[in-house]
Amino acid sequence: MHPVLLVLLLLFSCSGGRKLMDGERRLLSHHARPAWVDAPELAGHSGIDVYCGISGDATTEHAAREAAQANARQQAMVTIGHEAGMLVDRVIDPLAGSNGLLTPAGIQDGLSRLIVDGIDGEEILKWHIQRWETFDNGVTRKYFTAHCLLAVPDNEAHRLVVELLETRAQGSEDPSVHAEVGLALKALELLPDKE
Repeated sequence: MHPVLLVLLLLFSCSGGRKLMDGERRLLSHHARPAWVDAPELAGHSGIDVYCGISGDATTEHAAREAAQANARQQAMVTIGHEAGMLVDRVIDPLAGSNGLLTPAGIQDGLSRLIVDGIDGEEILKWHIQRWETFDNGVTRKYFTAHCLLAVPDNEAHRLVVELLETRAQGSEDPSVHAEVGLALKALELLPDKE
C-alpha cells in the first residue's frame, strides 16, 4: 500500500469518520445503551427501589457522574417524601394529639429535613457513560453524559418516619407525647411492609 494512502487512511479512521455539520452531534463511545437506562429495574433483588439518574452535557466524566447521581437522589427523595407523607396521613393524622407535637405539619417538616440530610443505604449499582462530540458555529466540542442506577432500601420512608417519631419522643418529657409516639409506632408496625 502506498505510504500516503496509508497515512490518509489512518487519519480518517482516527478522526471518527466524516466531519460533522453545524448543529450535529456524534457518539464517540461505542457502548450499547443498557436496558436499565430506559426501564430502571433490577431483577432478582427484593427490598430495594431503583432510580435512574441522568446528567446533562458535562465537560468531564466526573461532572457527568456527579450530575447523574444528584438526579437519581432527587428522584428518590421525591418518592420517599411522598411515601412518608402517605404514612403520616394514614398513621399520624388519626393520632394527632392536642399537645401539638405530633401534628401532620410538624411531622412533614421534620421528614423534609431528614430526607434532605440523606438517605440511608443508598448505593450506585451501575454506571453508563457516553462521550459525545458536537459541532456548533464552527467549534467542535467534546462532552460526557452519564446514567446511574441508584438503589435505595424500599422501606426508607418507613424508617424515616420511625426515626422522626423516636427523636420527637426523646426530646420531650411530656408523658402524653410518649404515649402518642408509642401509639404511632405501634400503628406503623401493623402496616404492611410496603405501602
